[in-house]
Amino acid sequence: MISVRRRTLVLASAFLLPLLAVWYFFTPSYLDIYVPLPSYHGDIWNHTNHSTFSYTGRSGVEYVVRRDGTAYTDVVGWQNASDGLAHFDRWLAERGWERTEMYPEGDPVLPESRFLKFGQTFAVYTQPDDRSGFNGTVRGAMGRVTVAVWPVSDESDVSDCRVAGFNVVVVTTKPSLLKAFADALDD
Repeated sequence: MISVRRRTLVLASAFLLPLLAVWYFFTPSYLDIYVPLPSYHGDIWNHTNHSTFSYTGRSGVEYVVRRDGTAYTDVVGWQNASDGLAHFDRWLAERGWERTEMYPEGDPVLPESRFLKFGQTFAVYTQPDDRSGFNGTVRGAMGRVTVAVWPVSDESDVSDCRVAGFNVVVVTTKPSLLKAFADALDD
């Protein structure tokens, strides 16, 4: 005969374990990468937003962290957007990321990228071993970093067209478990 205490423990476990599994499955998991860049105020990042992004007709969501700011040329030393992307290439490569050919027409989580030039003013990065699908051909299955850098003109004289700085946006995405599973089955 099972004691009342043991029966209560079994019932509580039967209720709590599925509840914890559901909580874990639906808890957002953001890929939060902070790239330090010098500024007049010690840091260029003006805004940081956490949100989700979903594709029409697809399961799951991507958890998105967006940081944006302005990097002034006299502080960071960049002369053009390529210098800015080169900085991010080095910084991300030191942490195991590499530039990829994903979203050459623009990353959907970074709307500005549709108006920028792939490889010159924006780039997408993934981990080298981060692949999905049965053949392992889809890159960025568990996250990606998209960086955009474009010039800001000197406001004092518009006709001069001197670059005073650069708008910089870093967006990281990480799929929910449901999206990662659905994407793996789609490949």
